[in-house]
Parts: sequence; structure tokens; C-alpha cells
Amino acid sequence: MVNGLTNRHPAFYAAKLMQHFAPPGDTILSASSDYSLLAAYAARRTSGALSLLVLNKDTTTAFNAQIALTGFNPSDMATIRSYGIPQDEATRTNAPAASQDIATNSFAGASGSFTYSFPALSLTLFTLVPAAPSLVILPPAPQPGGQFVFQLQGQPGVRYIIQNSTNLTAWSTVSTNVLAGNTVNVTNPVPTGAAKHFWRAVWQP
Repeated sequence: MVNGLTNRHPAFYAAKLMQHFAPPGDTILSASSDYSLLAAYAARRTSGALSLLVLNKDTTTAFNAQIALTGFNPSDMATIRSYGIPQDEATRTNAPAASQDIATNSFAGASGSFTYSFPALSLTLFTLVPAAPSLVILPPAPQPGGQFVFQLQGQPGVRYIIQNSTNLTAWSTVSTNVLAGNTVNVTNPVPTGAAKHFWRAVWQP
């Protein structure tokens, strides 16, 4: 049961889809559409990911729309959850339960500006994750027993984790940073006890 709904009509799946849009703690953002029958909504997740929900209210026409993101640089891989006429028809004809439920697929075409075709009478939810951050060692070069400074380059409001490893297999978290701007400098001691140390910055949901 989702939000008090006990049937399997479209309203049930719309409510189910909303659980992936903006759970408690997320921030609702401004979103707009140039099409009167194509409504857009956006939310910034606490992890730094972006949710974009698009409703096509037209009963017969699919819209090939351009999505333009402002202030967010996504990875090219995104997750799409959708519900529409095919699922509703599967429910009406008592097709297998999997074909009645919300469809989940990967989308490899995300960017700051991309196009997507929204089917008639459909809900489409994009989960866009931040592009990979960069980690740059700032001069001077680190000395044994001293310290060195990383510059973490990413996006404001996104939580990034700095990790290190001695074998590129087992990684340990050194620090977690939420950027206020596009960069932050992080000072670390030069590790001892191993011939080599490797460092990386990652985003994790």
C-alpha cells in the first residue's frame, strides 16, 4: 500500500513513483516547460543527485523535448523510471505483474542539455547523478613526513568522499566534503608504512 492507496489503478503507481522523486529532506527546485501539456518538476537530493519528473498530459501525442539543466553537471548515465499507457493496458488485460509496474531503465544520453521523447499520458522520472569530480595535488610537492594539499573540483552542494588505497582494490575513506563552491582545498599528511598510496575522489548516493 502506498499513501493509503490499495488498488492498482494509475494513481497507485503515480504515488509509488513519487517515493523516488523527493523523499523527506530533499529540496524542491524550480522547473518549467514551454509546452502547456508537458509539466516538469525537480528536486535536489540530499546526496547531491537531481530528480527530474516530467508529466505528459496529452492523450495522444508524444513530445520530443529538450531538457536544459542550469547549475548542475550530470554524469552521462542516468536512471529513468516511467509509467504510462503500456503499464495501464497491462493491468487492464491482467498481464504479468512485472509488466504492470513502473519501468526502470538506464539512460546513457544525459548532459547539461539533451533531448528525450515523452510518450502520451506518461510520467517519466530521471535520477541524474553528478559528474565525476577531479582531485588535483597542489604544489609544492609533498615531502616525507610532511603534508600535501588536494584541490577537490566538483559542484556546489554535492557530497564528495576522498579515499586512499595501497593496492587500488581496498579503499579507505579519508574525509567527506560538501562543496560550497566549485573547489575546496583539503590538507592531508603524507602516509607512512607503504611504498605507494593512491587517492581518489568519488560521489556516493
